[in-house]
Amino acid sequence: TKTLDHASSGLPEKLSKNLAKVARGAVALTYAPMSIVGFHETARQAASATLLPGAEGGAWGQDDVVSPIFPAWHKQETAGRALERALAVMAAVSSQALWVTDRPAPPALAARLDMIRASLPPVDDLSPRNLGHDCDRLAEAFRAEVYATSA
Repeated sequence: TKTLDHASSGLPEKLSKNLAKVARGAVALTYAPMSIVGFHETARQAASATLLPGAEGGAWGQDDVVSPIFPAWHKQETAGRALERALAVMAAVSSQALWVTDRPAPPALAARLDMIRASLPPVDDLSPRNLGHDCDRLAEAFRAEVYATSA
């Protein structure tokens, strides 16, 4: 949120090159921080304790408990997807900050910035687009990297 606020960041207001659109409140990245709040809440809920479920309760005398692995696995996947999406939004904001200030990425991050911009090009404020789809593509690219198989 502070990255989009000129007074806090020292960057152009709402990370936009189009001050007229900023004045009208029509800047696409304005809502990005709100999505991260939702991702944090999803991850927080998924990170709750996974308790041992009760017995299956079959009629033939089985008295053990169900493994907590399956519900824990689902919760880990949910938290992981929320993290990937939050990282995608942060990557979009970071990419936009470099673009709007005409700064290159540091050499060690140049390839990463190219990867980010392949899924989510900078927002020029002149042609509206659904950033949700762009961020989703980027989150999936992050996921593919995390789960890539090594040769």
